[in-house]
Amino acid sequence: MGRRYASRGMGGGSCAGSGGIRIVRSGISVYEVEVDLGRYSLVTTADIRGFKTRLLRLLPSLRKHECYAGEVGGFVSELERGTDLAHVMEHVILEILKLADRSRRRFTGWTRKKSKNHVIHFQAPGARAAKEATRGAVEVIEGVISGARVDPAAIVKAVRRSQEK
Repeated sequence: MGRRYASRGMGGGSCAGSGGIRIVRSGISVYEVEVDLGRYSLVTTADIRGFKTRLLRLLPSLRKHECYAGEVGGFVSELERGTDLAHVMEHVILEILKLADRSRRRFTGWTRKKSKNHVIHFQAPGARAAKEATRGAVEVIEGVISGARVDPAAIVKAVRRSQEK
């Protein structure tokens, strides 16, 4: 699963008598996605009528996302106030990964503005799962905006399959 690393002492010092810092296992990687929101670059969720309701209907477990303040439901508050779609994409990616991961580990991420585009950083169990969850998040958000039918269970299943390869 994860890679094993071992290192000797760093810089001549030691950590609590252990002979240095030693990473035993690393099983989560951080991925970065640059997002161009196009005509939605200045649009927030408050500007899209019914966005919050349709999104939460598709992925009701997003109601538990904490967001900035660390409070359960913080993400829903952000949706109501109006947040950009890259931020929504971050949360949708994380939720898809969580639903696909049978171990139920917690994934985290963050979004930042970089010149004209946004950059989303997030943890994922592997590159295939990261790509598939990102594709799924785009499908969910575009479906919510356009009113197209989206099957979140099929997206989660695709992420699970990508982990088996």
